[in-house]
Amino acid sequence: MSEENKQSDPLSWEDHFKAGMDGLKAEMRETMESRETLNTVRKHGKAALKEALLAWRSLLDGAIEKIDENEKGGPQRVTKIKIE
Repeated sequence: MSEENKQSDPLSWEDHFKAGMDGLKAEMRETMESRETLNTVRKHGKAALKEALLAWRSLLDGAIEKIDENEKGGPQRVTKIKIE
């Protein structure tokens, strides 16, 4: 870099980054102030939570079924070992 470029750039990297983040925060604040946007975010969050809970329920149901099969004397896995 030449001396001209160093002197013409009054902002350090940290100052430049901070200015960019301040601008981003201001833009996000304007966007998020919309009630419709907040409702959309809230609705998406609830749907995502519901899907996660359904996935956990599915895993728990499978585990409970395996326990019930073992208690009832249902089919058990048998491992065949070949002896020479």
